[in-house]
Amino acid sequence: MREREIFSMIELKSSNFGKVIDLVMKVPFNNYFARIVIDGKVEGRVFVDNENSPESCLVVHKYGMALLCGRTDIDSFNRKLASFLKNDSVNHGSARWILTYPEPPWQNTLDEMLGDDLVVKYDVKENEIAEYKKNGKILQTLRANFKFDKTLYTSCRRLPDGFRIERINHDIYCRITGSVIPVHYWKSEDDFLSNGMGYSLISPENEVACTCFTSFIVGDKYELGIETSLKFRGMGYAVYSVCAMIDFCLANNFEPVWGCRKENLPSFKLAEKVGFTLQSYHPYYTLPVL
Repeated sequence: MREREIFSMIELKSSNFGKVIDLVMKVPFNNYFARIVIDGKVEGRVFVDNENSPESCLVVHKYGMALLCGRTDIDSFNRKLASFLKNDSVNHGSARWILTYPEPPWQNTLDEMLGDDLVVKYDVKENEIAEYKKNGKILQTLRANFKFDKTLYTSCRRLPDGFRIERINHDIYCRITGSVIPVHYWKSEDDFLSNGMGYSLISPENEVACTCFTSFIVGDKYELGIETSLKFRGMGYAVYSVCAMIDFCLANNFEPVWGCRKENLPSFKLAEKVGFTLQSYHPYYTLPVL
């Protein structure tokens, strides 16, 4: 029994990632980060129940986003999955947040699997999340997906005095700080500068105030990542780099894509301000990784 359980959640070699593409393509929302892992455009990990004919899979992007999809009733896979979600030695902190599909079946399965280790709280405050993680709890909240409506969009033309918008180059790339930044989403600086796109708002003192960039590109879909430097937060500056990115997308027939945690009110409000409309909410699991 123990030997069977060891092999019930198998990590695929990167050359075999394509075996789960059919499972991932059935997910009707927010599957871009998983698809670029499967395509080898960014580092990641893929776990399956069966190496030859997978029916359940977990795809982990190097940033920590993960997608769990497929059958929910494979007990041997689920037992190992429960340990993984609690950040055992298999996870090694690689997965930090998880989306699931199909949603109600996986919600019910995870409820049963995780028991008291799972806390469901849809009105969680941003500053409460760290406390749940510290206490070893898996927190289920909601992630919002948006759809861009260009009829609601008005570009930002007048910048704050002394500020300027610049496309990300080597110098700017090396000076962007924070969590949601290109280094966490692309293979390398050269990869991003050659295949990605982004704009930063530069202060009169030549500081990088905020940045909007392509975190994922799949076909004509450009998913946006936004980061504001700590010094410049709360000033409304992010809208300028976001508008620059949206202007680029519209000029080149790309569709900007936006998603964020429900509790991330600055991101939520900014999305609506620049022409995105809320499309759906999805269960979102934060794992106890500090």
